[in-house]
Amino acid sequence: MQNQTINGYTLLRKIGVGGMAEVWYAENRLKKPAAIKLLKEDFFKMKEVLSRFENEAAVMVGLVHPYIRQVYDYGELDERPCIIMEYLDGSDLSARLKNGERFTDAQLRDWWNQLVEALDYTHTRGVVHRDIKPSNIFLTSDGKVKLLDFGIAKVKGGITATQTGTRMGTLMYMSPEQVKDSTYVDYRSDIYSLGVTFYHLVTGRAPYDNTSSSEFEIQTMIVTEPLQLDILPQAWRNVLEPCLHKDFQKRPDLKSLGDQTVQNNNTFETETTVIISTPTSNLSGMPHPQSDAQSNGKKNKAMYKVLGVVAFIIAFFLLFYSIISVHSISYPVMGVVAILLLFGGLLIYGTSGKNAN
Repeated sequence: MQNQTINGYTLLRKIGVGGMAEVWYAENRLKKPAAIKLLKEDFFKMKEVLSRFENEAAVMVGLVHPYIRQVYDYGELDERPCIIMEYLDGSDLSARLKNGERFTDAQLRDWWNQLVEALDYTHTRGVVHRDIKPSNIFLTSDGKVKLLDFGIAKVKGGITATQTGTRMGTLMYMSPEQVKDSTYVDYRSDIYSLGVTFYHLVTGRAPYDNTSSSEFEIQTMIVTEPLQLDILPQAWRNVLEPCLHKDFQKRPDLKSLGDQTVQNNNTFETETTVIISTPTSNLSGMPHPQSDAQSNGKKNKAMYKVLGVVAFIIAFFLLFYSIISVHSISYPVMGVVAILLLFGGLLIYGTSGKNAN
């Protein structure tokens, strides 16, 4: 296969082998890289497998999104069907889990948000993936996720590789309704599978132990028993538990976590800036030039009134005393002082009226 050309792309080296296909690195004349997925010779004559392979190409070629692997074209090489796809540098999350890698909360939030955006895009176009799992989530070298493998995707109003009564997908990550019958699932099945996938990514533990439980036992647990959610950090439990409801009608739509931080390992709290606009007329406790002048004027007016009244009282008593002490030597002095106080009191009282303005 090396150095053979398909639709302008030359196969240069084999970069992966799967159960039904092998993947080659290729370039066109302009050195644009691509990944060529070739169906193995043992399978391309099997009608069901071929239908699934063609379905993947037909679905993905119409999906153009930054978090979904782009398919460029479909063709045949030596009678073997092949899909020409976007070349990705990195590894899938299943491989990273198998290597014992644990992920930071910041990484998990970013991946969740990217996948929510990708699934919202596919669901609004009537496409249900039906095989969300770590091995179908590719992490590129620049930290972005790419959703892979729409081979068993269900397209609303279209024909898929699924027959009535058959089960397609990866059991470990299936929704309860998908375990019963893959034919009639809708977008809410992807919500459940994404929840199980993140259960695995957050805890580092597979949702079910297929080494000690039979396939039938796992099917029964998926349909009837909730996952052990108490091992999740509370913040992630709050996010994933609604997605993992056994009744698909009770699962909420997927939502982005936004720009958030985990506080005390309990809740996601959105970091927001609150701007409060307060009208000037409602400000209280703040100094205001005009109000301060008015206040000082009122205080001065009151003070002048008091001084004027005091002067009147003193003048009255001096006059009264001077009258009854007419033969006293101090009579003329007290009389003059009393008259001066009367005029002073009138002047001070009159000043209080001017200061009122």
